Amino acid sequence: MKLLGACIVITALSCAPSASAQTTGDVTAIAVVVHVSTPSLFRPDGSPAPDRDGRLDALASALDALDAPDISKVPLAIAPSAVMCDEAMRLRGAAPKHFLRSLRRVAARSTVLGAPFANVRLVDLGSGAAGGQLTDGRSAIERCTGVAPANVLYPPGLVVDDGSVQLAKAAGATAVLTSAVGEPVKAAPDLLPAAVVSGSDTPSSLLKRRPSKAFAVVTETGSSTATFLRALTRDPRIGLRTVTQIDAVASDVGHVTLPSPPPPPVSYRRALLRADDAFTRFTAVTLPDNPITAVYRDVLARARGSADLAKDFTPGRRLADALSGQIDTALRSVSVGRSSITFTSRRGSVPVTVINGLRYPVRVSVAVSSPKLDFPGGEERAITIQPPGDTITFAAVARSTGSFPMLVTLRTPDDVSVIARGELTVRSTAANLPALAVTIGGFVLLIVFYIRRRKPRTAS
Repeated sequence: MKLLGACIVITALSCAPSASAQTTGDVTAIAVVVHVSTPSLFRPDGSPAPDRDGRLDALASALDALDAPDISKVPLAIAPSAVMCDEAMRLRGAAPKHFLRSLRRVAARSTVLGAPFANVRLVDLGSGAAGGQLTDGRSAIERCTGVAPANVLYPPGLVVDDGSVQLAKAAGATAVLTSAVGEPVKAAPDLLPAAVVSGSDTPSSLLKRRPSKAFAVVTETGSSTATFLRALTRDPRIGLRTVTQIDAVASDVGHVTLPSPPPPPVSYRRALLRADDAFTRFTAVTLPDNPITAVYRDVLARARGSADLAKDFTPGRRLADALSGQIDTALRSVSVGRSSITFTSRRGSVPVTVINGLRYPVRVSVAVSSPKLDFPGGEERAITIQPPGDTITFAAVARSTGSFPMLVTLRTPDDVSVIARGELTVRSTAANLPALAVTIGGFVLLIVFYIRRRKPRTAS
């Protein structure tokens, strides 16, 4: 068996493919997978990319070309980028509508493959994140194409290792495309050999480097996709099959060990952690229906796309840093207004103004504290602040007269992160009656004691 970067421990008596795995004569069984993707359709600030319509129209034209009469019945699998699908569904205009119509038309006659939401190598995801990525990706692809994805997984970059294969299995995948094996391998899930083709590839060049007699080829959607597919149909050495037909000839060859590739650079991973933290803070203070949250989620997914960054992670690090900066700037628009309050009695109300310089409401927890004030109604309150701001009041009782500070802290509603701090000045001019009574009483007792000491004693 020919291998591509995998180590196989043979537990069977022979490693040759079984008779069922062989194709008739010299025909090579090939499943064509069309990967549908484009760079980010949004900028880090949440605005649409200037060239998004041109790119979407180009993708739509390439997909429409696959409906030509001579190739419209050819078996296909499509692997749309989930984050691209999510972005396209958020855009308005003729180009996004054209693209979605074209994609759905091709999806209706093809096998739609599942993928994580971000174009991230599964090996770069921890067990906690992989499940959510695969579930979110499946949901986005189904909403975008109108077709429920098959249980065949397209892992970005075709990169998997032992751990990520098990994560795929837990997410319901029965087969996974990968460049790490040379034959369809029966496992749990099955491993299907896949090779990426370029625009210059021909059937002859493809057959020269074929990994086996049955495999998948992955081509990017472009102007030459239909031409490449048409050339495959005309070559008698090639029999086009569905991905499930390639899966059907998988052989039980024993245990397959898939090594892990080197991880991304530390600087990139740290930038992602900062972006993750910033996005978590942002989602904690914004309402669920805020459209900018979904756009920031897509920008973060683009920054996470390690499969697009395998040769240079600098763009991903810069995108993550740009998103962190954008969110930090946005959250700095939520602040505490400065003011001073004067109490003419021991009890009073302290108005706290929260300024919201954003275009959408935020929900924050407002906490107050002071060494000279008691707050009988509580020191903390969660409230939704509409732009440009709002004022809430706290009932307070002054412990003494004078001027003293009151600290105001704005936190996320879960009390995990501090959004802003501010300080108000409170002046109390009211007499503290209990303290005054104690003082006067003490003074009277002192006078009585003094008089008694000065009174002459009578002779006995």
